[in-house]
Amino acid sequence: MYSLKALIIDDEKDAVVALRRMIEKHCNEITEIYSAYSVKEAIEFLNRSIPDLVFLDVELGDGNGFDVLRGIDSRDFETIFVTAHDHYSIKAFKFSAVDYLLKPVDAEELLNAVKRAVSFRELKITRISTDYEILFENLNSNTPKKFALPTSEGLEYIDIDEVILIKADGSYSDIVFKNGKHKLVAKVLKNFHERLHEYGFFRSHNSFLINLRHVKKLLKRDGGSIEMSDGTIAALSRKNIDLFRKVMKKYIYIS
Repeated sequence: MYSLKALIIDDEKDAVVALRRMIEKHCNEITEIYSAYSVKEAIEFLNRSIPDLVFLDVELGDGNGFDVLRGIDSRDFETIFVTAHDHYSIKAFKFSAVDYLLKPVDAEELLNAVKRAVSFRELKITRISTDYEILFENLNSNTPKKFALPTSEGLEYIDIDEVILIKADGSYSDIVFKNGKHKLVAKVLKNFHERLHEYGFFRSHNSFLINLRHVKKLLKRDGGSIEMSDGTIAALSRKNIDLFRKVMKKYIYIS
């Protein structure tokens, strides 16, 4: 069994105690648990001892969790954000491949988050500085600019605007880029739809998720299809034609 050392950072002592009890009950992988109650205390701890996993509250009495990440020398650990405030950009956390838990913490969600952390540690995929720079960049923008894809070598960062469309290919998805390259990813299209639909991507068909910024033409042939900026033709189901016209209005200056 993989053994983890964890640090809980939260300014509420009751919350620390409650989370510690849940970890001890449900997460056998975590064998050491430490705590810090402020940005200052957390930075001091992390600059002298690097844990495997950090449970990081977003709002702290003397700052926030992002101040902690900016203030330490090394970020060679997995981070699970813990917050009662979903107005923080949880989508930004996801785009940067950072786990999060909403308070009150659910035991099953905690267990799943820790399992993901274990899998990253076993694969030796750790959150390096670039991950957090992308997180900070995404948090400061209404539209995240990048999202992360796990690979056998680590994490690859994908620029959203470079993606023309994503096409379903069985249990895989084929990402088509505007430079003509393709990337086959072992994730179903639904996964990408959930992450990208709020940021200018549209499910035109069961097999296609298109970047609306790259739409060139709405074609009438074959009952309806869409020509993208690179010439790729994406299917458009009849039931989605009216919705497509509606969502495209925000990208049209003169109609």
